[in-house]
Amino acid sequence: MLETQIDKKLWDSIKKNYESRSFSESIIDAIYFLSNLIRDKTGLESDGASLIGQAFGGTQPLIKVNAMQTESEINVQKGLEQILRGMYQAIRNPRSHDKFDDSQKEADAIITFIDYLCSVIDQSKTQFSEVEFLSRVFDSNFVPNIRYAELLVEEIPKRKRLNFAIEVYKKKETGDGKKLAFFFHVIVRQFNEEEITQFFTVVSDELTTVTEEKTIRFNLQIIPFDMWYRIREISRIRIENSLMESMRDGKYLENQDICKGGSLATWVAWGKLKHFTFIGEAIEILVKKLDSNDRTEIDYVLKYFWDDILENNKLPNYYFFSIVNQKLKDGDKRFYTKLEDLFKWDVEETEFYKAIQKEYNNFQEREESQVFDINDDDLPF
Repeated sequence: MLETQIDKKLWDSIKKNYESRSFSESIIDAIYFLSNLIRDKTGLESDGASLIGQAFGGTQPLIKVNAMQTESEINVQKGLEQILRGMYQAIRNPRSHDKFDDSQKEADAIITFIDYLCSVIDQSKTQFSEVEFLSRVFDSNFVPNIRYAELLVEEIPKRKRLNFAIEVYKKKETGDGKKLAFFFHVIVRQFNEEEITQFFTVVSDELTTVTEEKTIRFNLQIIPFDMWYRIREISRIRIENSLMESMRDGKYLENQDICKGGSLATWVAWGKLKHFTFIGEAIEILVKKLDSNDRTEIDYVLKYFWDDILENNKLPNYYFFSIVNQKLKDGDKRFYTKLEDLFKWDVEETEFYKAIQKEYNNFQEREESQVFDINDDDLPF
């Protein structure tokens, strides 16, 4: 019986038509199986003679059935290419365009030969090796820029990019997050809509249950944050809540350049915060910290989130305005310096500028001891 003589996967692909004695259709099914095997191995999307030429032709074919070093080996490669071209031109195409009524004997002979071709291809070497490419992505000499990542991703067959990206994602904590961020920035943008959904489903599944701060940090570092909304809402809300709790604990020791608390939240500072689902709540937490009597809480916001507050205050925030005005009245040089950087060029007459212009222009610095009531409990040693 043919079933016992060929590969199980090939049999499964032809079984329905073969057992219903539609032998010509079962031959077409077998060639379709062969085509998909070649596509899966190369990542190509083409078909027929074009697929075979791209996969097996030229001096550096995508699929090599041998080392192609001797004349004999090169001839074998060329011969297989011609045989495969013939499978489409002499076997598949006529049966696709004209009415054929192959016998079981004819079908058995052709399908058995296709099974042989599949075994040769299955054992052959391709230019793309997942193990090799994983080592290149996690290479210590990976160049951290977009162009390098683009060139690397171009070498990954399109049909393999999603699964490869998922594999890299699963191994992310063994690599350098800064470098992996470039890789994911590029490869995710090569996906079609369905692939984007599949990739972010994997990310969402992890973020739904993860508790380790290291894992959360890696996700925040490598995920293209303009696609944060692609993560399942319940997962986003869960992580954003953890980040906002971290913000509440945030303290920064300026004289030692140490983040004493709230380090996790700093991974969404400097531009990522605007993609939050609950951006309003996050900004409210940060603004309240500016009104704290603990200078380390204020320094935390000024160090990491000042620009985010300015960027995301789309509506006039009079509470924020009043805090800044009061700090200027108190002679707090840190706020004046931040505003000086902001206003070093002519500025648009924004609500914010109008609200603090008077105190800014009349600013007089005071000693820190006059701005804060310092006691021993405030000192970090």
